[in-house]
Amino acid sequence: MNLKTKFFTLMAVVFLAFTVAVWFYSQHLMSQINEMWGARLAEKQVLFDKQRTLQALMREISLSRQMAGEPALIEMALHEDEPTIKARGLEVLERYRPKFQGRSVFAAMVSTGHYYFSDAENKHGKPQPLLTLSPTHSDDHWFYKFVDSKLDYEININPGVLPGTTKVWINVAIRHNNEVVGLIGTGLDITEFIKESIAVEQPGISSVFIGSDLTIQLYPGSKLIDYRLADRPKVDALLTATDVEHLREVMLRLEKTPEQTATLWVTYEGKKHLLGVAYLPEISWFNLSFMDARTSTLLHDFNLAPILVMIFLMALSAMGWMLHRLVLEPVARLKTGMNKVAFGGLNERIAETGKDELSALANCFNEMTTMLSETTVSRDVLSAEVDERKRAEIELRQARKTAEQALAEKGRFMDMLTHELKTPISVVRMALGAMKVEGSLKCHAERALADMNDVVERCRQMDNLEQQRLIPHAQRCHMSFLQNSIHELN
Repeated sequence: MNLKTKFFTLMAVVFLAFTVAVWFYSQHLMSQINEMWGARLAEKQVLFDKQRTLQALMREISLSRQMAGEPALIEMALHEDEPTIKARGLEVLERYRPKFQGRSVFAAMVSTGHYYFSDAENKHGKPQPLLTLSPTHSDDHWFYKFVDSKLDYEININPGVLPGTTKVWINVAIRHNNEVVGLIGTGLDITEFIKESIAVEQPGISSVFIGSDLTIQLYPGSKLIDYRLADRPKVDALLTATDVEHLREVMLRLEKTPEQTATLWVTYEGKKHLLGVAYLPEISWFNLSFMDARTSTLLHDFNLAPILVMIFLMALSAMGWMLHRLVLEPVARLKTGMNKVAFGGLNERIAETGKDELSALANCFNEMTTMLSETTVSRDVLSAEVDERKRAEIELRQARKTAEQALAEKGRFMDMLTHELKTPISVVRMALGAMKVEGSLKCHAERALADMNDVVERCRQMDNLEQQRLIPHAQRCHMSFLQNSIHELN
């Protein structure tokens, strides 16, 4: 596997791992974004549903509370048996009736249990006691339960005490000296109220209102609740037991902080939904806004894989081009240059581009070839010098051999000459001794023979010195003796 293939394989593995990591991180990031977006959207939705529902009720509640504070109604609750007081109280009821959205009004007195009612059709004329409520009658427990609760007002969706009067009832207490002496209020058409509050068409969003006891108060459609019945299903019919427990915890927390909202994931109608919860302390209800997972997500059906693959291929192509341009091409030039050097091309040079490691390597290659070229030239010169020295050495040995031969011949000649000269000198010396010669002539003859013998001896000594036959020996001497000897010789 060549270097290019290794680099591309390594880059492919690195980019593939990076792409997978980015994909998983993007999925996690999108999930977090969707959860944050869903939570914010659910909070906005539940606040919107809360305000939309309260808007339809608060005007009716405010008007009912204003009516409950009318002195004529308080006097009527205390002295219902007096016709004049009763008439003034009924006139107040009739005066307020057209102001209500449902054009209906009712009143119930604690002292007598009398129940008064008048609606838009005014079938019964002026409000009058249509019936008498009794604590022993099960259909009348709502009245006595409210009186015992000490609440200022409450909202109920129940059948009225008269047939066909199932409405959203607003019950407001009439108080005297902080004691509940009566009950007045109005009723809203249940169909119209649901249409204005929770039946607004919003794809993927459903709104439900429940009481503090988890009883469902408002629900879109009529499949789950029959508003004509007093008994209502609880939120258990919509959620799992685990989700109900989580919802109960959220409700307890929101009752303490009604200005806040909360969100949690639940299973609703078999699907995962984001549930927004808000508390309506004005009516003691909780608003539940269900949003399916698709509606509550900002990014859905968003596949990041094609984008990552495209980025991966573009990055791989760019890295491949840069790798070829910056690494592989200089390496190929270096390889070509080294092959040429291997076959003797010592003048090969590589262009140096940039200031990176490859440029430094090219510079080292150029310096190496320069040094090799210089070294090769020096080697040739040195080889020539060695050859010249070898020739000189051979000539020197030949000359030495010739000189030694000549010196040997000279030695033999000197030996012969010494022998030939000393023999006649000895004969002459013997003859001179035999002759009867006296006087100066004999002295001169002996002196001449001694000189000739000294010359021959010196020649022999010189020849021995040249032939290295003499071995010098160190010996003590006196310089004065040597000087005298030399002086005598001279």
